[in-house]
Amino acid sequence: VKITLGSCYADRFQNSVVARILSDAALEVGPPLWEERDFTLANRFTAHYDTNQYKGMEAVIRRRYPGCSVEEIAARPLDTVVEPFDQRICKHGFASSDVGNVGYATPTASMRVACSALGTPAHSWFLTGMIASSIGQKGIACAAKILALAAIHIYETPVLLKGAQEERMKIIG
Repeated sequence: VKITLGSCYADRFQNSVVARILSDAALEVGPPLWEERDFTLANRFTAHYDTNQYKGMEAVIRRRYPGCSVEEIAARPLDTVVEPFDQRICKHGFASSDVGNVGYATPTASMRVACSALGTPAHSWFLTGMIASSIGQKGIACAAKILALAAIHIYETPVLLKGAQEERMKIIG
């Protein structure tokens, strides 16, 4: 057998300095500004979840909102909480992506901003529909604010970028 490597994706890793910058900006900006019509629309989508999809949503609700009523959160299934970056629970991504390759060239981190109902299955028409709606538009606008604020923080505090570069060099050698 002869194996010819045509292209590949490098492993993904979070640069904790960049992740903290994004986290601080996200905490400052807050979650998307949902309106009642967004909650109503999210419910219209989740009403069509099958049993497994609904169980997935319940699991996400239990994890994100411990101690809250699943039914109460499921009635308004858009995320309203911004969680700070926690290095202890930082996970590697399992999806195919060139983001890993980017991380070797420059400090890189990923973030998530609510653009769909809690527990929405990836690669589904539910996700496509929500992202194409006011829900997705508000999530994307929120993400843009977070990225802009993070850029301002880096611009105003250049030592942050130096720390991110130092961490990247430790990882890649």
